[in-house]
Amino acid sequence: MCPRKARSFALQQYNKVVSHTHKLISDSLSGWRDKFIQGLVACILFVCFENLIGDFKMARLHLQHGLKLLNAKSPGGSMKDDSQPDSSVIETDVIPSDVVQVLHRLDLQAMSFADDEAPYEHTSSQAQSLTDTSGRIPSLEHATSCLVHNFKWIFRIATYWEPNPIPAEELEAARKALVTWEVNFQYLTASLDEKTRKKVQEAIYVLQMYSKTMAILIATGVFGGEIRNYEYGSTFQEIVDFGKRVYEGGKQFRTQNGTDIFTFEMGAIFPLFFTAVKCRNGRIRREAVALLREMKRQEGSWPSVAAASVAEYVIRVEEEGGIMERVSETDHVQAVHVKADVEHRLVEVNGHGDAQANSNGTTTPSASRPRTPSLNALSLTEYSSNPSPPSETPRKKIDGVVPAEFLLPNGFPDYLRLILTSRVYEVVQETPLTPATNLSNRLECSVLLKREDLQPVFSFKLRGAYNKMSHLDPTVSWKGVVACSAGNHAQGVAYSARKLKIPATIVMPKGTPSIKHLNVSRLGGSVVLHGQDFDEAKEECGRLEKLHGLTNIPPFDDPYVIAGQGTIGMELLRQTNISKLEAIFCCVGGGGLIAGIGVYVKRIAPHVKIIGVEAYDANAMVQSLQAGKRVALKDVGLFADGAAVKNVGEETFRVCQDVVDEIIQVTTDETCAAIKDVFEDTRSIVEPAGALALAGLKKYVAANPSADTSRQLVAIASGANMNFDRLRFVAERAALGEKKEALIMVTIPERPGAFSELIKTIMPHMVTEFSYRYATGDVANILIGISLTSPASQRDAELASLLGRIADGGMTAVDLSGDELAKSHVRYLVGGRSGVEHERLYMFNFPERPGALEKFLTTLRPKYNISLFQYRNAGSDIGKVLTGIICPNDELTELESFLKRIGYPWEDCTESDVFKTFLRP
Repeated sequence: MCPRKARSFALQQYNKVVSHTHKLISDSLSGWRDKFIQGLVACILFVCFENLIGDFKMARLHLQHGLKLLNAKSPGGSMKDDSQPDSSVIETDVIPSDVVQVLHRLDLQAMSFADDEAPYEHTSSQAQSLTDTSGRIPSLEHATSCLVHNFKWIFRIATYWEPNPIPAEELEAARKALVTWEVNFQYLTASLDEKTRKKVQEAIYVLQMYSKTMAILIATGVFGGEIRNYEYGSTFQEIVDFGKRVYEGGKQFRTQNGTDIFTFEMGAIFPLFFTAVKCRNGRIRREAVALLREMKRQEGSWPSVAAASVAEYVIRVEEEGGIMERVSETDHVQAVHVKADVEHRLVEVNGHGDAQANSNGTTTPSASRPRTPSLNALSLTEYSSNPSPPSETPRKKIDGVVPAEFLLPNGFPDYLRLILTSRVYEVVQETPLTPATNLSNRLECSVLLKREDLQPVFSFKLRGAYNKMSHLDPTVSWKGVVACSAGNHAQGVAYSARKLKIPATIVMPKGTPSIKHLNVSRLGGSVVLHGQDFDEAKEECGRLEKLHGLTNIPPFDDPYVIAGQGTIGMELLRQTNISKLEAIFCCVGGGGLIAGIGVYVKRIAPHVKIIGVEAYDANAMVQSLQAGKRVALKDVGLFADGAAVKNVGEETFRVCQDVVDEIIQVTTDETCAAIKDVFEDTRSIVEPAGALALAGLKKYVAANPSADTSRQLVAIASGANMNFDRLRFVAERAALGEKKEALIMVTIPERPGAFSELIKTIMPHMVTEFSYRYATGDVANILIGISLTSPASQRDAELASLLGRIADGGMTAVDLSGDELAKSHVRYLVGGRSGVEHERLYMFNFPERPGALEKFLTTLRPKYNISLFQYRNAGSDIGKVLTGIICPNDELTELESFLKRIGYPWEDCTESDVFKTFLRP
């Protein structure tokens, strides 16, 4: 018999064993029968397994001992065989006919037993040297360890692919066996007492890990199918951290009951493997793969080599179309059991994980999509407006947009092909990668700026808009396109429409500054001004789309838009030395830019980190990735308005879960400092959203110092549509963002000579701001700006030293560098104290447009007495007002209800220490 037929036949025998074992267990056999069956089944499984892998000599040895078991005295009959094989050497490429005859007769259905005898003791004496010739009696623990050994080899056969010499149908059977073995093993050990069960704990553990592993392999594009449901016990991050500790500390670890039974490979490699192919968090997944690679390099053992290789292979296969339902890094990893339907290519893992099964067997998320939030204020920017509730699933949207030839087998877009076939270069040129020389010297690494601010519309948005519009069907495009935007997306759509000769309608709120809608008109778009905010404008956009059959061009959540932005990643890898490239930093709004760059870079250079950067007050992607689902922000910070998004896209979120390593959050001051850094190195001024990536890069370097000065870090300078009037605000805040200036509040005794003592204490620091007004006869409160001159890494220590000296001099100092109320308003009001009763302080945001301030005042004044009002134009689309309102406590509820009806975002600052110190007596 040829090896292939032998393998196939061995699997048939295995299936018979499984079938009869199930029947025996279901009949509730007594203990001695269980033990007899365990020993017998283990023996026959050995024969099947070893024939399957071609180890025929070992199979023959096990078969001989199996026949001893079968020929032992057992009530009700026996299976004697006169053609037992002799001890001659078996060739490695054939199985002798006498062995084949014996295998044919191994039919457990012919066996019968009585109730009153226990042959196990007798058969044990006949089963010496079951797995070796040392004369030991084969304990169940030893038998299961041999089973584990065979399990590893069958797994190796089933996952061998380049090229696999085993016929597909035999591999299919092997894989089916692998994913069902765990359940079978539970049957085999069902009647064991606790003490005996502990002996086979190692085998149970390994069987579970292998069954989950094979389930994952079936779930990829290699084997087809999908995984349905899991139940977990440890988090993925805990597994990665534990794997590191085990690897650094030794090759064994102790179990909870104190028994050293798990080898290093079983205790660390396979959980890490499971993490590498299953964890939703791309950073944790790649960390697990990296650790596996290191184990593979250092250990060189089969499990470490196989686990690292298979993990890398599965990830690659998934990128090419395998279906893998990720689970979040906070979910648990110890699954209960697996069910496999190989015929329908379906693997179902029953438990209480992220999904719950419906009556029809399908799964639905346990948590519904985030509901569209109710606004407590006007939607002042296009991305902070209410997200439109999805009317169809992401898969249906994709099916209607991307042709079948550009879809992977799992139904999702093949972004590598979409990027490589993008048409963006019909309108854009490859943007340069500019060294930031001054910043590189300061940070002691190679900082490069990808200059998307040099595009014809001064923003990367042109790439996605043009790629989307250029792929529209001519039967649709002649009707025209529509978009709701007053920013970079609007300009990208208008410019693309002019190049493609497609009519474009851009909807903006009525209060949009004239410079914006006039520029869009100049580029070729037909501007419609409608509504008071972007919610109303978005509704009008939808109405026009349906009325005239227009095509809505989304700003980020579309495969062609994502692919258009992904061409930046393609250019980056051509422009850099990939071996030295450590990380790419992207600003994150809706996720289109980072998804496009990440999905390309991770296919070509998976070692390169993809790091997103968001503002602390506009961090929709951070919250969504942490929650494992899209999260809609209640309020959105508006300084970096190009990335101020209330809800990330569905498709962008799906992609980002796999390709983003980390998201860094930055402050407004740090963003302003990054704008200054770009200017100093390029003499160009980027917008706040365009500087987010560099701000994050600086923060990353500070948190991850390295002696390697050649490491390359790339920041995407994504746009330069900056209002000139904002530059004053940026210049003021840049020094705070660089920590070159600190804003402190100092309390000194109100007596002659106290000022002089304070200045002597502060020296030699230069004073940049000094505000004081007499208030009481006891103490004086002063707001001081101090210049810090130490290197960036030492400025915190420099400031702490200064505050310490002030305290030693009998004065009190508080750092206000991070207090928004102090920086935006109070520094301009110092000295204006009031003892009016029932005064409450509110900070408002309102749209910076003609008549807005007058409307705000006329709305507020008729009903309430205003005790303080401070407004300063910062050059933004959004203005900030600090207002004091006289309101007794019993009228507070009515006041706040009134403020909500006004529709402007507001914050109660009455309890602020800064307010109490400088503006109250």
